Amino acid sequence: MNDDATFISSLPTREFAKEIISNNAKDGIENPFFVVDIDDLFYKIDLLRKHMPRVKPFYAVKCNNDPVVLEVLASLDIGFDCASIAEIETMVSLGVDPSRIIYAHPQKHVTYLRRAWKQGVDLMTFDCAHELYKIKEHYPSARLVLRLKVENRKAWFRLGDKFGCSETEAVELLHMAKALEMAVVGVCEPGGFVVSSAFFLCTKIIGKRMCESSDEIKQAVCMYYINESTYKSFMMVIYNEEIARPEPLEEVVRPTQPSMVWGITCDSSDKIKAACSLPDMDVGEWMAFPNMGAYSTTVTSPFNGFPDAEIHYRASKCIQ
Repeated sequence: MNDDATFISSLPTREFAKEIISNNAKDGIENPFFVVDIDDLFYKIDLLRKHMPRVKPFYAVKCNNDPVVLEVLASLDIGFDCASIAEIETMVSLGVDPSRIIYAHPQKHVTYLRRAWKQGVDLMTFDCAHELYKIKEHYPSARLVLRLKVENRKAWFRLGDKFGCSETEAVELLHMAKALEMAVVGVCEPGGFVVSSAFFLCTKIIGKRMCESSDEIKQAVCMYYINESTYKSFMMVIYNEEIARPEPLEEVVRPTQPSMVWGITCDSSDKIKAACSLPDMDVGEWMAFPNMGAYSTTVTSPFNGFPDAEIHYRASKCIQ
């Protein structure tokens, strides 16, 4: 286990969170923090294997590259979807065999292709003729995965605008790959499914104000300001506000009221939740957000100089 990892507890997630708050308070520390449930990582991989026994998953490192998470997943004999040479080198440094890595970027720099070859990573993606010819020239022994354009209007991102080929193009590219004697294979690449529910974010309410109804605000609303931000763990809220689901860390029995949750920065657009129903909470209480493992720790910004959330780990048994 990573020597720099914050200590692991066997307490349930919420109880461990309360213990962290108590310990930090003694040192005057009030930063936001994650509790990462290592058990949940094992559960998700077991679930994939149970329902797709013939499929080897390749975890998308870009989704969450926490060192402890990567070490745990590396021990489970799964594959890894890496979007850059840096991610490839990280996984190799953790002892992952290059055969368990896919270089999953449809448009690769020639220099990086050569470095992937030196690392022994021969599985990679393509989605157009130019990329196919590039790989043929610089890494002819590579095994290829054809990235398809899939229309999904419910997806957080419309990645098809940037990457992927149509069904018609796919047929042409497969014929082209065969003519070039390039091997085309297939993989499964889960990301958020593996880590999302393992991360439980705890934030502190640092401010509160009541806003009466007006032309802009249709009803009276309680505004909470927390020590987190869309520039930190909540960047993905910009694309899908449903990611943020605030709830009191402590169980409270109080009347609920229309509420909003704002981030800590001075940016007026730093809005974490535009509308929700929360019990009346006070400054100094802690607000929790479950299911925060996907694209949270990997996309933070130093804007306004606020610290990233600390990371703590829990597991029901000792993790070596």
